[in-house]
Amino acid sequence: MSSNVFFIDDDFSRKMSKAFISFVEENITNNSKDITIVVDSVGGDSVDATLMSHWLRKRRGSFTAINVVVLGNCMSAAFDFVVSVKDIAAIKTTRTALYMLHKIFLKDLPADSKAHKEAKRIQKADLEASLKAYGKVLTSSQVLALKKGLDVYLSIEQAVSLLNAERI
Repeated sequence: MSSNVFFIDDDFSRKMSKAFISFVEENITNNSKDITIVVDSVGGDSVDATLMSHWLRKRRGSFTAINVVVLGNCMSAAFDFVVSVKDIAAIKTTRTALYMLHKIFLKDLPADSKAHKEAKRIQKADLEASLKAYGKVLTSSQVLALKKGLDVYLSIEQAVSLLNAERI
């Protein structure tokens, strides 16, 4: 993965906050035009999540685009983070859409896992309703690609490429 992608794949903590700040500062120093934050966290400290999101918002002007990819394990503090950065994210989501997005963006999700079963259970119409509700932040080609993702598992790399293919 390129250095402009940051994975929040553990509980929010002071250690995660420091790593995140370093990531953003490094990309500002390297004059990166966009960054992508992949959120796949089960929770952690809401205070750290909120501090991270507020800190990111202050640096909004340093980037052309800030993309947030939400995966199915995003709950609790991670959801607080997503809500806080929603105005600068290329993708917005709701709590009900999180497991659906997990199926789209995770190619290697174990077939016997709870998240995989939940993703299978949720119908295509539910995703379309979520996309319609948040369609103003997605280009038409991204909406089509997301719908296609219901039938085709995408790797994280492919999902990030899809997001970066068009500027919002």
